[in-house]
Amino acid sequence: MVGLSKKLEEKRAKLAQLIERKAFDAYFRHGVVPDDMQRLAETAADDQKFLDLCAGLSIKALPDGRPTNHYTWRTAGDDRVRHTHAALEGQVFAWTNAPSEGHPGTTPNCRCWAEPYYGNPAIPDAFLQLISERHVSNDPSELWASIETLTRPDGSVAASSVVMSDGTTIGSTFAGQSVSQHAAMPGDTFYRYIRSGEAREAFAGRDGQVLASVAWLRGTLTRELLVPPASGPTPMPLAEPPSFPGESSLLQSATSPFAIMMRGATAIYNMATAAPGPMGVGGGDLSVLAFKIWTGTNAGSSIGVTQEALTQQQAAQICQSLPEVQAWTNEAGALMLPQRTSMRPSEWGTRIHTLVHLRVQALKAALPAKYANIYSELTVMAGRDSTEFGGPVYAQAGTSRLDVVEKVRPNLYCVMDIKAGTAGLTPTRILEILSKLPIGVQVYIMEVRPFE
Repeated sequence: MVGLSKKLEEKRAKLAQLIERKAFDAYFRHGVVPDDMQRLAETAADDQKFLDLCAGLSIKALPDGRPTNHYTWRTAGDDRVRHTHAALEGQVFAWTNAPSEGHPGTTPNCRCWAEPYYGNPAIPDAFLQLISERHVSNDPSELWASIETLTRPDGSVAASSVVMSDGTTIGSTFAGQSVSQHAAMPGDTFYRYIRSGEAREAFAGRDGQVLASVAWLRGTLTRELLVPPASGPTPMPLAEPPSFPGESSLLQSATSPFAIMMRGATAIYNMATAAPGPMGVGGGDLSVLAFKIWTGTNAGSSIGVTQEALTQQQAAQICQSLPEVQAWTNEAGALMLPQRTSMRPSEWGTRIHTLVHLRVQALKAALPAKYANIYSELTVMAGRDSTEFGGPVYAQAGTSRLDVVEKVRPNLYCVMDIKAGTAGLTPTRILEILSKLPIGVQVYIMEVRPFE
């Protein structure tokens, strides 16, 4: 048996005492000691096993800077994935104990990535001493008024509660491969989003009653499959294409299910942008609003709205032009920076948009094949755009303009909304974008700001 230092021996003894109390309590209440607790008791009684446990608790930072002890192996989900890597999809590994293939992304041309696994599969959060912190903002211009977090010893967030300046409250829990977020908004409306492994569910409700829900499976990064909802809440209806306020029905009522879902997802997105850590977003993650409008026959047409945090690897696979768009926006900001103090905010924003547009146009002219699917200042209306024969033209009534669009595939768009000020995305702007795109397209909407 190996010898432990005095400090480690004290910790081993404390763990043994804690497990003994928990085991007795479990036996007293339920007549049985859980297997996990028995294994922990064995670990606490053996010096070598205790050392192995300590090694397994060492903190490893993901490429995005988020601390974690474990991760879930994820693949791109297509036929290019190695068979050996495909077999690892969904499995949980410790950073201190890599599988025979190595950690995701370490082998040449590997497109797999490590999805955060919150906590430790061997030690329930109930056995951990969580750290509680509360921050209050007295700045009326701040998006949030207070943030409370419960953090594990490894630095990962177990739960958070946010009170936004407009009265919206957002509660989030992060455990294992599951994330649950609930936004309670003024008017007794709420939006709830649950992610568990590959399953996704979004709910919209009012006065404590669920009005509508949409469930789907995320089989790959870009393939969404609608799952018929269980009895009870109806799927989010889409009687006609989502449209701009004043044109049709989906947002005529501020308490319609689609309007509630839109506001809730937008609130979570804006908070994830303003305060990534408490919202479970890593420093290098890309926070996006993900939309999918289905037109299948499962239960009529329906729509799903979620806020997602894509890792750097995911973002690079889905929206490949994003790093370049960010670089063009940074260059435009740097070029105009000496004149910024003499400009009104609207002038500053206009110049940034103009310079990015000119850069895209020049690149498309010089390298048409490379930038064939990148469009700037794209005019869209009723599912058509200005690149199509007979499509809408600039300034035509009822049209909208999108800053930068990457048409990854006919059914997948990345919309990059360039923001030169401090304001975030609004439901009105999101709806304006969605209302002009074709139905059946999956849309990732993200902000791009200078110098980020």
